[in-house]
Amino acid sequence: MAHRRVVTSRVPASTMGSMRMRSLLFAGVAACSADPDAVAAKDAGAPDVAPEAGRCERDARLLAPLDYVSTAVVAGACDAKQASDFGAACGADPSAKACATFLAGNPTCARCILGDARPGPLRRNTWRLPEVSPGTCAQAIARETYEDAGVDAAVGGCGKALENLGACVDYACAKCDANDLACRKDAYRFQCAGADELVPYCTRLDVARCVLGNPADRASAIVTAVCGPDAGS
Repeated sequence: MAHRRVVTSRVPASTMGSMRMRSLLFAGVAACSADPDAVAAKDAGAPDVAPEAGRCERDARLLAPLDYVSTAVVAGACDAKQASDFGAACGADPSAKACATFLAGNPTCARCILGDARPGPLRRNTWRLPEVSPGTCAQAIARETYEDAGVDAAVGGCGKALENLGACVDYACAKCDANDLACRKDAYRFQCAGADELVPYCTRLDVARCVLGNPADRASAIVTAVCGPDAGS
């Protein structure tokens, strides 16, 4: 497959967070809450309210689009065990002490995960919180390269498509249990299918592993795609 170079704009890294907050409609996202007052309170900027036991209900919302900065694929930086261990240590909470311990004990693998000139799979999300980026996974699987884009350039392709799709799925299932895989599958296939025009094309490349599964499995799959023995191949 030919390498894809799709550059949409150039954005200084320091402004990425603010630009990501511009409104874009992701119609039909789901929220797991049986209490409409809790949803209204959240929309008004109130602190999170613990939802009553309920089911995931569809809820149309506005969600900010994500600018995507490319990563560097480094084949062989992490072996299969390290990718698995990273998922276990960092998947559920990249800020956890266990995650920091893993990164400190695996410097070569950690350099790929954290990135060097370009941000790695473990990066800051829209809200400046650490995430394991599904966009980096899709970029690697689609074999997209952006050497000529500059380290602060916002780019397109499957990287951007899956970054938006992953954010939509996370938002759809934010109040659900992290292991509620049925919610994620439903959001992936239906509510979030329009997150980016390239989603149908990228889905045919077997990028579902970048978004589906429990947090540990997703994190392992992402690192395997970007930093594993066969990364980018």
